[in-house]
Amino acid sequence: MNAIKDRIKYFFLVLVLGLVSCTNQTDSSVTEEMQTALDSLKTIYAPDTRVALWNVSVTNISGKLKLVGEVDKQKTYTDITNFINDNY
Repeated sequence: MNAIKDRIKYFFLVLVLGLVSCTNQTDSSVTEEMQTALDSLKTIYAPDTRVALWNVSVTNISGKLKLVGEVDKQKTYTDITNFINDNY
């Protein structure tokens, strides 16, 4: 069980999302919107970075969003992935 926890702790969350730009939003506004959403998730899953690992960021590269990060719990990873898939 500790081996699984250790793997999850050091597991890098790398998702490259090819999103089609919304016609009424610029690429930067989508990036900012997603970063705001991720910041909200951080307050839920890692309110204190001394006890929870959360290093997640989003960038916009040529109209495609790239989400890169590191979390320490499988549930956090699953919930981030589900949130991104459901909303973007």
